[in-house]
Amino acid sequence: MSSSHTQLNHQTKWMNTWSVDVFATCDTCGDEKFVNVDLATWQSWMNEGTNVQDAFPDMTPANREVLIGNKAGWHLCNVCWADLEEMEG
Repeated sequence: MSSSHTQLNHQTKWMNTWSVDVFATCDTCGDEKFVNVDLATWQSWMNEGTNVQDAFPDMTPANREVLIGNKAGWHLCNVCWADLEEMEG
């Protein structure tokens, strides 16, 4: 079973913003990944249901998958995803 959680970080010194670490654990191998994102953007994406690539356009696809996995409660890391594609392919 996947472990997904978030951790609020401190306010940044150079800007008046807050960030959050978003965690997702791979359901296959147990590898835990996290992505640090702006809290306001994270909350907006979680509540509005917009596409993750629209909310976080500068983020890599792999990091966006961590966000999706956290939200969905189910995640596959890059290695396990590649293994799955290889088995099916």
